[in-house]
Amino acid sequence: MPKATTEQTTLWYHKKNWAIACFLLIAATLAYALFPTRFFFLNDDFIHIPMASDGTIGHHNGARHMNDLSLYLDYLWSGDNAVGYHITNALLHIGDILLLRLLLLKISTSLGIAIPRNVVLAMVGLFAVFAIHTEALFWILCRTATLSMLFVLLCWLFVFGAAKNSWLIIPAIGCYIIALFTYETSWLLPVYLLVWWWLSKKTLQQHRQYTWPIVAIWVVFIAYLPVRKWMIHEVIGGYEAGDIIQPNLLMIISKSARLFFRTFLPPISQTPVMTIASCMVLLVLGILCWQILKHKLANRLWWFLLSCWLISYLPFISLGVSATGYESDRYLYFASLFAATWLVFSLYLLTPFYPKVSRIAIVGLFIFHGVFLVKASNDYETAGKISASTMQLLQKNATNEQIDIYKLPATWKGIPIFRYGFKDALNWRLDSVTAKKITVRSTSVFTGATPRQTEHTISEKQVSIVFGQQ
Repeated sequence: MPKATTEQTTLWYHKKNWAIACFLLIAATLAYALFPTRFFFLNDDFIHIPMASDGTIGHHNGARHMNDLSLYLDYLWSGDNAVGYHITNALLHIGDILLLRLLLLKISTSLGIAIPRNVVLAMVGLFAVFAIHTEALFWILCRTATLSMLFVLLCWLFVFGAAKNSWLIIPAIGCYIIALFTYETSWLLPVYLLVWWWLSKKTLQQHRQYTWPIVAIWVVFIAYLPVRKWMIHEVIGGYEAGDIIQPNLLMIISKSARLFFRTFLPPISQTPVMTIASCMVLLVLGILCWQILKHKLANRLWWFLLSCWLISYLPFISLGVSATGYESDRYLYFASLFAATWLVFSLYLLTPFYPKVSRIAIVGLFIFHGVFLVKASNDYETAGKISASTMQLLQKNATNEQIDIYKLPATWKGIPIFRYGFKDALNWRLDSVTAKKITVRSTSVFTGATPRQTEHTISEKQVSIVFGQQ
């Protein structure tokens, strides 16, 4: 990299005012987007929260006991008020942000890379407002991704510490066990550690001291697999790996492509637009990589972030993600961590060669993700209002008469509202007599139009509740 000139010292990563403005923008965006009173329960929330409130920790569908425990703890202080659960969701994401900053500093130092503080803040900041993993932030049940990452990052930090203080392997193992029983994204931590260990061979002093803590994490992961098999009767089921168990190469390629391009793009309802946008993303990433390699800037940290980013898709290549809605974008929470930090770091490396382009790209990334994060939060707020108004209307019209529901709102812009869990919602929120007299005659999928006020008519013999859209 060329030496910094007087002109280059005025670049974005040297400016205090830029860092302050960036911090305030991130804080304001997150404060609005994560404000907990905006959201309500959705879909599977009505199934799993009542189960957790009854003390059911873990169930036949998966070994995610720690997530159920978090719902139970929320229930103890928040009950059936959704605000408390969304406060926890917000705090989990903020905790991930803070731990990521500490981890990036340790990793970069161990790889022999000195990064300006403002660049680290920008790397973490972009992940903070990244708009492509919104399910994990705004849907209570999908906190599996944020909760799992919290304990993965803690484990990673403890592993670093265990090389000098061996007793720290105890909290490291404890955090990893919690992560394993939270979400399957934690399975990749041993691989991330192995990539880091390999790349740090030539730069890390006393490198061998870090070998045994990493081996310990691998042992824990391997020991976990038969335990999982015993608990839920499978390690990887047909749902998670159907296209791999019965190889379907075209489907795997298609789902992997959606995972990759949705890491950079918000939901797009029109296939031609999504295709054009994906080609543009591929072109930009190709140019970025070409410039990095052309100027011989690809250092160990750059390769580490890139490798971990691509590896992070592996658990979901047989699942994919929706291209037209928000559903399943929680799968991209770990990928977005590495993608966001890699993008900012790449632009930082290119700054001496393309100062204006780098500055514009950084600002553009923050604006793009800030806008779409706010939009996603507004969409989840609308979905929550539909869910809340439905339950309020049923409570208001509680009667001994038969209640028929027409056009029950199943989804809103791909956000599940009552696609599952409606009967559970009735049993949780209404008395048993009223719940048994409610019949769903039809459902409605809201895609883009603003839902109008819920209409209802009451006759002597039945209550008809109609949900529509303009």
